[in-house]
Amino acid sequence: RTGGDISKVPFYRWRHIRDWSLRQDDGYLGTPCMMLAYDRSPDEIGNLVNETWKEHIKYLISSERVIKCGPLHVMTEDKHDPESVRVGNLIMFNAKDRADAIRFAENDPASLAGVYDRIIVHFYNTFDVTGKYITESISDGMNSDHQKWRTEMAKKGYPMADHDIAWLNY
Repeated sequence: RTGGDISKVPFYRWRHIRDWSLRQDDGYLGTPCMMLAYDRSPDEIGNLVNETWKEHIKYLISSERVIKCGPLHVMTEDKHDPESVRVGNLIMFNAKDRADAIRFAENDPASLAGVYDRIIVHFYNTFDVTGKYITESISDGMNSDHQKWRTEMAKKGYPMADHDIAWLNY
């Protein structure tokens, strides 16, 4: 609780790794999950982040379940500011169930090496108000809530095709 003082709420910059080999559709191969991993203090981990980086990235790519990922940094005016230090990772990935999500987080080489002080894993729902990027569940097909939303939005005249939403296609 902040007691109304929002200065107590941490705000981080996320440096999204944009690598096509990491990209999976959220929910298509399981349930979308979010792993928020906070690093131990720099004094405790030393150079461990750099030492485990390649194995960490290999793990994410070979899993074929990562939706988006990247390190979290302290928010500053300029992202190149030396005060914008790394504080952890944000990884969005697909998992079959809770146990699978926890197993994925715990088997990350950075986790195994002791980089993280705390790991939080949550399932999440994607809701795109434009209707353009609604993910269909392969198990539910046309009975999914996503498809119903998309159908209703189209009936109401929301733009649904790429060419209808030029401002999103930059």
